[in-house]
Amino acid sequence: MDLQARTRYIKDALAEEGFPLCGISPAEPLPGEKEHLRTWLAEGQHGEMAYLARNLDKRTDPCLLAPGARSVISVAMPCFPAREQEAGAPRVARYALGKDYHPIIRNKLSGLLRTLQSLFPEVQGRAFTDSAPVLERYWAARSGLGWVGRNGLLLNQHYGSHILLGELILNIELEYDHPVPNRCGNCTRCLEACPTGALTGPARMDARKCLSYLTIEFQGSLEKTDLHGRFFGCDLCQDACPWNRALPACSEPGFQAIPEILKFSPEQWHSLSQDAFADIFGQSPLMRAGLEKLKTHLSYPDKPETS
Repeated sequence: MDLQARTRYIKDALAEEGFPLCGISPAEPLPGEKEHLRTWLAEGQHGEMAYLARNLDKRTDPCLLAPGARSVISVAMPCFPAREQEAGAPRVARYALGKDYHPIIRNKLSGLLRTLQSLFPEVQGRAFTDSAPVLERYWAARSGLGWVGRNGLLLNQHYGSHILLGELILNIELEYDHPVPNRCGNCTRCLEACPTGALTGPARMDARKCLSYLTIEFQGSLEKTDLHGRFFGCDLCQDACPWNRALPACSEPGFQAIPEILKFSPEQWHSLSQDAFADIFGQSPLMRAGLEKLKTHLSYPDKPETS
């Protein structure tokens, strides 16, 4: 199978697994991105996410993650939900309404890798999805899946920013794709929509101020923090983005909303036991924050949302 046919086979197989977006870049070190990341870390803008400061070399050189790497295959799966939360339900970021996406995407990619290895014994590589030191948005943008918007998220002209990313890093050459133009124009709506000033400039994020970081990663007290009605994660910058208007609903069964997330009231959350939480949300991203942390979010003051 020649280079073109092998590339086409991989992209078609990924499309069948639910990845409508797939692009491929040559695997090589990223010295510029390494210095940018080093500066951001030195400024402490990663907050308590100490894992981001580890494996800096691996984050910026895919060959250290997968020896002999020649190609980075980037994929994206839409995750815009078919149903929204009911009025009065504590606000959960849309990507977290269903099951945890990490095992869903990783299993699909790992399955394809095994298939490739059965067809082409020389193929070696690894599958990733936001659980290893990979600069996902960089590789996705470089391979033409979209562009990095002013809120720092990958934007695609058909699926907006409600997409989840994954990668296959392989030791074989393939046909490579090219970046697409940044289509944000002069729009700054995402920067203006962030209520805490976490977006300090185009694609510049101070995680310490981000409501997503505060409601998920941060372990300290939020007693004097205005969470602006956020319960787990935050979509405010995405809600303001014109590219997120009228998005198609995702078709992946695992991303369909857990019914209790759609309708639970603050009172129902407060009365939820740890066993019931684990039973209902055991496969949900909400497990990352934990029940007790989530319950405290309901007690903090917030400002009413404005349209």
